[in-house]
Amino acid sequence: MTILPDEEKLFDEETGSHNLSQMCFGCGGHNSIGLKLQFHLQDDTCWAEFVPAEEHQGWDSCMHGGLVVALLDEIMAQWLWLNGISAMTAEMTTRYSFKVPLGQKLRIEAKKTGGRGRLYEMAAKIILPDGKVTVKAKAKFLRFRAG
Repeated sequence: MTILPDEEKLFDEETGSHNLSQMCFGCGGHNSIGLKLQFHLQDDTCWAEFVPAEEHQGWDSCMHGGLVVALLDEIMAQWLWLNGISAMTAEMTTRYSFKVPLGQKLRIEAKKTGGRGRLYEMAAKIILPDGKVTVKAKAKFLRFRAG
């Protein structure tokens, strides 16, 4: 796992996770309405787990689609961050195969799939407890220029 030197203070040795910003909606521990995701980098995969609750609902018993996209975007961005790459989302497409239910532990995973120069191509998915992939995403991220 690679942590940028000025961000080491946000790395939690106990959990093996890294928070980019304590107020980040996705991972910030100090954001009272945030998702409080904890990210892990194992081999070439970044992963996190999340259990959507009633307050994350869109339609009856389904997680809100915008929050689903936030999970996918966040996991891909964190893969880059944990690999020492500061980048922002340039483009993202999402494909829903099944609803994302409330109250079940979701596993969110991301991997790098390609890219060149400052452009990184990423893929992510949400996996239900039974192994079914409910949502997939592909995205392009653009690395920040130095200075």
